[in-house]
Amino acid sequence: MKAITLICAALSCVFLIVAQGEETVVYKKAADRGLKLLIEKPPAWKATDQRPAIVFFFGGGWVGGSPIQFLKQSEYLATRGMVGIRVEYRTITKGDKGPPIVCCADAKSAMRYVRGHAAELGIDPRRIAAAGGSAGGHLAAFTGLVNGLDDPDDDLTVSCKPDALVLFNPVFNNGPGQWGHERIGARYQEFSPAHNIRKDAPPTVVFLGDSDKLIPAGTLREFEAGMKKAGVRCDAHVYPNAGHGFFNRDPHFSLTLLETDRFLASLGWLKGPPTLLAAAPQTEVPARPNIVFILADDLGWTDLGCFGSKFYQTPNIDRLAGQGMRFTDAYSACTVCSPSRASILTGQYPARLHITDWIAGHVRPKAPLRVPDWTMHLPLETMNLAKALKPAGYVCASIGKWHLGDKEFWPERQGFDLNVAGCAMGQPPDYFAPYRIPTLTDGPAGGFLSDRLTDEAVQFIQQNRQRPFFLYLPHYAVHTPLMAKPEVIHKYRQLADPKAPHHNPKYAGLIESVDDSVGAILRTLDELKLTGNTIVIFTSDNGGLLGSTSNIPLRAGKGSAYEGGVRVPLIVKWPGVTQPGSVCHTPVISPDFYPTLLASAGVAPSNEMVDGENLGPLLRQTGTLKRDAIYWHYPHYHPGGASPHGAIRQGDYRLVEFYEDHHVELYNLKDDLGETRDLAARLPEMTAALRQKLHAWRQQVGAQMPTPNPSHEPKPPQAPPDKQGVPHAETPSPALKP
Repeated sequence: MKAITLICAALSCVFLIVAQGEETVVYKKAADRGLKLLIEKPPAWKATDQRPAIVFFFGGGWVGGSPIQFLKQSEYLATRGMVGIRVEYRTITKGDKGPPIVCCADAKSAMRYVRGHAAELGIDPRRIAAAGGSAGGHLAAFTGLVNGLDDPDDDLTVSCKPDALVLFNPVFNNGPGQWGHERIGARYQEFSPAHNIRKDAPPTVVFLGDSDKLIPAGTLREFEAGMKKAGVRCDAHVYPNAGHGFFNRDPHFSLTLLETDRFLASLGWLKGPPTLLAAAPQTEVPARPNIVFILADDLGWTDLGCFGSKFYQTPNIDRLAGQGMRFTDAYSACTVCSPSRASILTGQYPARLHITDWIAGHVRPKAPLRVPDWTMHLPLETMNLAKALKPAGYVCASIGKWHLGDKEFWPERQGFDLNVAGCAMGQPPDYFAPYRIPTLTDGPAGGFLSDRLTDEAVQFIQQNRQRPFFLYLPHYAVHTPLMAKPEVIHKYRQLADPKAPHHNPKYAGLIESVDDSVGAILRTLDELKLTGNTIVIFTSDNGGLLGSTSNIPLRAGKGSAYEGGVRVPLIVKWPGVTQPGSVCHTPVISPDFYPTLLASAGVAPSNEMVDGENLGPLLRQTGTLKRDAIYWHYPHYHPGGASPHGAIRQGDYRLVEFYEDHHVELYNLKDDLGETRDLAARLPEMTAALRQKLHAWRQQVGAQMPTPNPSHEPKPPQAPPDKQGVPHAETPSPALKP
């Protein structure tokens, strides 16, 4: 029996390792040499045990290295009840420029020996993980993913395939331009795990430093995407400012060991919490914050108590505003939902993504303009929040409305670990069970959709409380059909004043269901003691729908060119960053969430263009934003009043350009929030400057423009817009689609 104490000063943690001691067995004879397994057994080990095992392969470029590399990890996992095994294998001889054939053959021989002798080693043959770092990570992955290169003397009836993979900066891609390709060459598909991903691959966790000069972070993203496409679990953890071999140095030694413990525990191989004893708060490596993003659908700017409503009751959201920062001039990137949702997830303007209308949009074959051939899905190759956060160790869930394409583009194909209720639907068939949503099991009978999504979200938080999580909770409410619990409708009917701007009892009931959801999420975070390290964001995807609510004092609503269509409520609570009860009047827009949340997690954006700006200076009240304008582009028609148009807001001024006749309107929002006085003729120089800037922006982002419609049939002149800016002939119905 021996005891080893490891103190990780940078991480400020201590743990005590107590293991039975090292034993060795020869698993293979090669060239008059006995290749050994170095085994660390758990306390109270017996040959009759059925324990999980982990088999480590050392790194060294296939030409060097030693099994001692993973001694500490093996000993720790032995104290957790596993059998730790380190493999001695043949390395390539000096001067040999060929591929690592003997390394690969020995790795498979070692795995076969462990499984074939599981009864003698006290091991469960169905719970054997392969692990390794660098070239050793390649060997571990090779045993799990690649067929062939077996030693002909092995008993090939015994499987060499591990039941899980734990990979530390592995060289698992040996294709052209990747590490090891010069040695392997045209035979890379025989050796490269990344080129042999299949559906029966084992669940995998990968650790990588973002400063690794041998293995670019993009290689891991591609591997992760390939595993997810095959339907295989792949947890990716990327550590900032960490280079190759980082996992054997503090503080990353303990960080990666802790995540290894959690991964194996999630498979049911380990019991109880990790036995890492925190000696002091972490300082050099702060915990990444959890992120909860709650998105209401079609919620108007004034539809909350903290944003001025005297009728809708939102005590939980109001409490959130009191604990965080409220933005008075926040905007969605579009006047309808799908483009705004895409902008939140990607940080790009809808015009750049070419996702410029709700999917699948309204068709007006006789309109003056023909809409462009726009994109009706979120492309899989586009980086998004889930894809960017996962390599940093986040588990990601999308629970609620997706509406960004057909099945091949749903959340589980976009980097999310969990998709509940997300599909192509833009509105629910029913708010009461049975919901008839293909990605949501029905029941219990009579259940309410907002409550059900909340229950799923709470469960996700509870299950992932020991690791950073990103919860994207886009409610279907308050979208039509307007439905609410009977007792809640009755309550609001008693309070309604038909003369007041807000007086719809069913709509009020839907809002209350979202407020109840926010309350349940906040209580869960409190109960689990996660509040202090969780960012909570609440906002809407576009303005309120006229007929359901009123956006007064704003003009018009969803589907219009005016403020009522795009100005939305926004609350951000970030403990230790936002001051409770603070208010920000700087214009912000939905693409800003992407860079803001990545920065909060210590994740650098990918090389893709990001249109949004990190809101950190505003949240901390330490500075302003670099940009001086925000933009919109909507080359479509909508029953909410919109014809194809674009807009720009700079300072207090907002200019709208209408593409049918190219006329512009200019408003000073500080003096005229309701956009009732067009200043374009009075301020020609400002009008021209803003128009020119809008045109330059459209060209910069590659905006698609509508074109003259040869099938256009002119209509008789319509009545002028009413006081809210909606043409009388197109007053929206409460049953409108998105």
